Amino acid sequence: MLEGNASDNGHRDADQLWDALKDVKFKPTAAFKKLQEKEDAKEVLLKSTTGRGELVNLQIILDFGGRAVTNELHIHRVPADAPGREWQLDADEVANLFDSRMISRYEAGKLRDPKREK
Repeated sequence: MLEGNASDNGHRDADQLWDALKDVKFKPTAAFKKLQEKEDAKEVLLKSTTGRGELVNLQIILDFGGRAVTNELHIHRVPADAPGREWQLDADEVANLFDSRMISRYEAGKLRDPKREK
């Protein structure tokens, strides 16, 4: 649906990477363009079912930061950059998915504050 990338200095743990997800800009894929109702929409609510009743698995996958599954996801349009990235995840939803996301044992072992909440 949406593709994004970011880089860091390699010293952030999984929680810090997840927090940084709030600032990542995403580029729409062809699949996303098919779903979008209005070309000039300022925000979109992605849902786990399409109008045809098909189930769509909404996942946020962040290398070294975890993976979360959700039924709905709000995204907001922001000014596009040169590569065409013009969407950001809703910051409140990223925070709400913090506790339910899954991370690898390896990444869990590197957490600076393993008992942290949101």
